[in-house]
Amino acid sequence: MTGTMHDALFLTGPSEAPVLDATVIAAVRGQLDPGSMIDERWLAPGVAWQGLLAARGRSDHAPLRARLCAVVAPRPIDINILPAAAQGRKKLLVADMESTIINQE
Repeated sequence: MTGTMHDALFLTGPSEAPVLDATVIAAVRGQLDPGSMIDERWLAPGVAWQGLLAARGRSDHAPLRARLCAVVAPRPIDINILPAAAQGRKKLLVADMESTIINQE
């Protein structure tokens, strides 16, 4: 698959109360175009999942995101779609982690 561009779909939930399971992932798969799922894997079981989708030249992922939000509601699951064009090696990561990493703040 080297050289082939794929959109990346990420689902994440709270680590203290995992909400992602096989039922949720199956429901998400049901909202995807047939044959669009190329690969998938658990990044952290119950907490984070990634699917690679065939990049079909679409730049607007809003309709897909809306369908996925409807499927996972009301669970506290974040849905992120990273278009193929936005992927690549990053040179800088900027993050506000004062309350994310340090629980005392």
